[in-house]
Amino acid sequence: MTDATRQQRRRETREQIKVGRALLGKGLSLQPKAAEIIAVAMVVKSKLEEVGNARRAGEAAELAQTLVETSVAAAAPIVATRSLR
Repeated sequence: MTDATRQQRRRETREQIKVGRALLGKGLSLQPKAAEIIAVAMVVKSKLEEVGNARRAGEAAELAQTLVETSVAAAAPIVATRSLR
């Protein structure tokens, strides 16, 4: 564990979720960094922790599916270019 205060940990979590939401919109690269994967996982985790939301598991799955689709769509031109060489 780090010596960060509870307030600092909460701030870091909020920042990770902000980064994760941005990545959901643009997708992950073919070789994502660990920090990017953790940020996206934090978004899914926060969705799963929504106590009053009966659809939280389904919504978390939708987030993951959107990430996959966005990542594949973003990587498709790169993969196509590499296969032509």
